[in-house]
Amino acid sequence: MAKIVTAEATGESPHSPTTATIIRDGIRAVEETLASLGDPATALTPAAIEQVQRNLMRNQRTALQGYRTGPVQVGGDATDPNTADFVPPPADRVSDLMDDLCAFMARTDEALHPIVRAAIAHAQFETIHPFPDGNGRVGRSLIQAMLRREGVTATAILPVSLAIADSDESRRAYVRALDALRGDETGAADLDLVVATFADFVSHAAGRAMKLIDAADRVYDELVATVNANTRANAAARGLVDVVAAHVGVTVAAAAADAGVTEQTARNGLERMCELGLVEHRSGGRFGKVYFSPALIALLEDASGAPVVDTADMAGTAATTAAVGAGRGRPRKGPRCGKPLRTGGTCMRSESHTGGCRGRP
Repeated sequence: MAKIVTAEATGESPHSPTTATIIRDGIRAVEETLASLGDPATALTPAAIEQVQRNLMRNQRTALQGYRTGPVQVGGDATDPNTADFVPPPADRVSDLMDDLCAFMARTDEALHPIVRAAIAHAQFETIHPFPDGNGRVGRSLIQAMLRREGVTATAILPVSLAIADSDESRRAYVRALDALRGDETGAADLDLVVATFADFVSHAAGRAMKLIDAADRVYDELVATVNANTRANAAARGLVDVVAAHVGVTVAAAAADAGVTEQTARNGLERMCELGLVEHRSGGRFGKVYFSPALIALLEDASGAPVVDTADMAGTAATTAAVGAGRGRPRKGPRCGKPLRTGGTCMRSESHTGGCRGRP
């Protein structure tokens, strides 16, 4: 989490993605999605959704940005599509399918409840799998945008991802729901299962969000009370409490800009909060110190109850791309590892190799 704090505060490492910068870019992508597509005045278009993915992958290879141009598969041996758990539609169908999806998402008829529309749209998006990477994160961002634009949520972001990743059973339920939309042997889709499963995830996420909001309010009130009890009425620390509470991590320059004070004033206030034990700092390299509230960070870690980022775009499965970048590692005869690499492509080392895959996230 400390690396995430630094990455969020400094915007470092744009050309060498790490887990922390991937998480940071994911957070920003959700914020940007809500700011644009969460507004009902903004049209839900394929181009707008593609921009969400480009924002998410802004620090990744350009080959991973935009619609995929080749086949992808979910799960199985990356060298053998016959072993895949699911093979999305061909790349040349993606554009038309996204047009159809956006037409459905843009419907405003009251007969279709917003949660029903979001459930079907999400499952359909994941079925199309329009991008070489980031489909799961984009799909979950779109859930938030649809709920926001239809008034189901106003300011909160429901942790649907955590609800899906809550247990092995919840992950299996998610996959079953996606499979239900894709149809059985006769091609018949079970929309009831799709909607019921999604509604359970939304309900679970709403409960987690309410608990997190209540806990965050208590931490914020304690920050305010401690600062007010230990500083003068015009002390710089008082004006910086909201800044600290609003950021995962913040530099002096960013804090000064947010609070509308000089950098020296911001530094004095942040250091005073450090003396009071309310704030800690770590090195931000050329950006100087990065300040954060350990109480808020601990709250976020406790509330997540699951990995902050999942390397698989679909719960419990791994997406592999067949035509995006060369694999890393020496090609060998026999079965290959096939695990997806952070740098794109798949690991081409022997299936039984020891040690980490080169380029793995």
